[in-house]
Amino acid sequence: MKTKKTCPCCGRQIGERQVTLYSGMVSLLWRIFDYLFQNGRNEISRKEIRQFIESENDTARLGDWKYFGGLVEKKEKGTYRLDMRKCREFFIGQLSIPTLIWKVTGKDEFDCDNYKTIDEIKSLSSFLDDNGKYISLYRIPKIKEI
Repeated sequence: MKTKKTCPCCGRQIGERQVTLYSGMVSLLWRIFDYLFQNGRNEISRKEIRQFIESENDTARLGDWKYFGGLVEKKEKGTYRLDMRKCREFFIGQLSIPTLIWKVTGKDEFDCDNYKTIDEIKSLSSFLDDNGKYISLYRIPKIKEI
């Protein structure tokens, strides 16, 4: 399940990529949420986000937040909007969000799974490799009935 699958005819990547919530994503969202809350705003530019980025992985994973319960929405290029009510409810343990997403490769389709509140997420660090980088997993997509 950990390897990418390719089409034997055209060589394109197929399957569904696992996107898992991990502590780096949560701490980045918290830093951005806190900054926006303190400044009475709900939108932030990519330029402003730089001050909160601790690794290149943070930059890539910020866009993945759109799959996790609608807490973050990407507006026009380089601008993100936080649903401040949902973010607050998540951070105080009142909102369950999916902690596991299966994203269809090359499409904007995804399945959500394993909903939890922030208090129920015991070990976010288990989704990282030995270097603290996010581990991407893949699976063969489910065949949908017509």
